[in-house]
Amino acid sequence: MLSLRPMTGGLLLLMVCFVSAQEKTPATKPNDLPSGFSALVVYDSRYKVGPKNERDIHDRTGKIHDLISTTFGLRPMILTFVRSIPKAGDEVDALIKKQDELAETFKLRRQASVVYFLTLPDRYGKYDEKNPKGQDDLIKEATDYAKSVGTKHTVFSITEAKITDETDKSVEPEQLKKYQLKEEEKVVILVVDQFQILKRMSFPDEKVPATALEELADFLNKRYGVVKKDKEKE
Repeated sequence: MLSLRPMTGGLLLLMVCFVSAQEKTPATKPNDLPSGFSALVVYDSRYKVGPKNERDIHDRTGKIHDLISTTFGLRPMILTFVRSIPKAGDEVDALIKKQDELAETFKLRRQASVVYFLTLPDRYGKYDEKNPKGQDDLIKEATDYAKSVGTKHTVFSITEAKITDETDKSVEPEQLKKYQLKEEEKVVILVVDQFQILKRMSFPDEKVPATALEELADFLNKRYGVVKKDKEKE
């Protein structure tokens, strides 16, 4: 009778080595994007609303949605997090227009552009009577700004800066912690590709200097090369 002991022993040794190798491999790399990021989409520049208010089936405006994991996935992305809603002519306004311009320049690379306003005082749908600006006011302000800035490729979302936990204490949302979005950082830019953070830029206030915009453009130009604009019909 054929003995299976040598084969069984070899298989067991192989399994032990495989498990050991798995244990030594870290779950994530330092530059891995930590997770998706859910927020209320207030405006998507890529879609136009029809004359009877009909929307494209892919338009997630008015819904809480994870653009990073669900919509753009492995595509290259510029993610900008702002702790205020800018006004026309602000330095952040120039940044948003620049990243939209870069999305146009690198559209053959399917470059995505997303802006998050971290401004809601509590969980979406929960109202705080002590807050001078309710959620509806802030959502309308963010929506009006997004529509007025004149972007073609950028998606705008709004989410909580603080939430009330089960002990009625105001705390930082878990997804802000995962993305290491510190309260003292008023603007954070992440350049992402295939869920890898390629570049991180942060600013202590909303006054993003013009040199930072040049740095962002130079980084993408060096990484992807200058891409000819698509002359085909939009």
